[in-house]
Amino acid sequence: MLLVFALTLLFADQSVMAASFGLITTIPVTPTNPTSFDIGWVDSASSRYYLADKTNTGVDVINALTNTLITTIHGFAGANGILVVPGSHQLWVGDNDGTTKVVDLTTNTIIHTTPKLGTMRADELAYDPVNNLILMAYDRDTPPFIVFISTTTFAIMGTISYPQSTAGIEQSVWNPSNNEFYLNLPATTANPGGEVDMIDPSTMSIIHVFPVTNCNPAGLALGLTNNLLLGCSGTPITSGAGANTVIMNALTGGIIKTITQVGGSDEVWFNPGDNRFYLAASSMTSNGLSSGTPTPVLGVIDASTNTWLFNIPTSVGAHSVAADSANNHVFVPLRTGASPLPGAGIGVYGVIPGQVGVPEFGSFYVVMALGVVALFALRYTSAKRPMVAPATA
Repeated sequence: MLLVFALTLLFADQSVMAASFGLITTIPVTPTNPTSFDIGWVDSASSRYYLADKTNTGVDVINALTNTLITTIHGFAGANGILVVPGSHQLWVGDNDGTTKVVDLTTNTIIHTTPKLGTMRADELAYDPVNNLILMAYDRDTPPFIVFISTTTFAIMGTISYPQSTAGIEQSVWNPSNNEFYLNLPATTANPGGEVDMIDPSTMSIIHVFPVTNCNPAGLALGLTNNLLLGCSGTPITSGAGANTVIMNALTGGIIKTITQVGGSDEVWFNPGDNRFYLAASSMTSNGLSSGTPTPVLGVIDASTNTWLFNIPTSVGAHSVAADSANNHVFVPLRTGASPLPGAGIGVYGVIPGQVGVPEFGSFYVVMALGVVALFALRYTSAKRPMVAPATA
């Protein structure tokens, strides 16, 4: 009976956390709430959230503390991938016109534009602070390719072509533990289920290819323990394989865990503030298959245990996510009028005000449950211990 009670408490902790986490508020964007957008990025050091806002042809700058729009930076044909280079006060932006633009965040003005390197857009990117390099993907060119750009001189340092790619290029990340880039390819001729390429920024060459099956990864995020989260796209859902998310060992390419409670993701994000992965699973369905009802969600995974925690409803097309490690707020743009939520700009998710103590109370459940298990074990051991007659004089 005690053991059953303990397990009940453990499951209660998960449900309590889900009940306390949700949509806190929405941030209106002027002049028009975005219906077309791409990558979001949080610079926690400056308490700023940036969104590639195609509707307003700019990059929205949001105060992550007050949840208010500061300004929209203009001068883009259509912003795609964005990131902040720490320490330099620069925002790097992949643009629809095939160029990469650099914004001085002290003035919110564009200070450099690279030559047009492809016939199509410049898309997602990653930053290597050791070699001072940006990896920028040209996902829609034929063939798609990546380019390496110096953040100190803005010079083009090299390229890698991907004629083997059959579905473009997706999110990338830099790993500080081995100073390597990782790049998602949703599908290649050799690996139709997708692959993650490890790239040496010093030689600008592919050094390892880590294949995956039934994933077709879009999003990519790195946790604290060399665990890569692959946000598997909507392709496995439509193909019948089913929704899933993959946790991969970044050093070996070994699959640590496959999570089936959430999938159909685009951008994903690791938040060191609460040690969680957040997934913008805009293609998720009610049953994880194409027969299910479209059910876009914000997926939440515990990065310390690689355990799915819960899904929170978002809205159709909510494929962008970024989190602030300072206050653990999660930003998800919501399309106005899209179901199941009406949407009204940028959704801010987190612990709902008035329930701040609930997660800590939920953690108390875990401690209490472990205590009950320990007590059960002690009683069981005592019951099995043979009785010893007291010594007589």
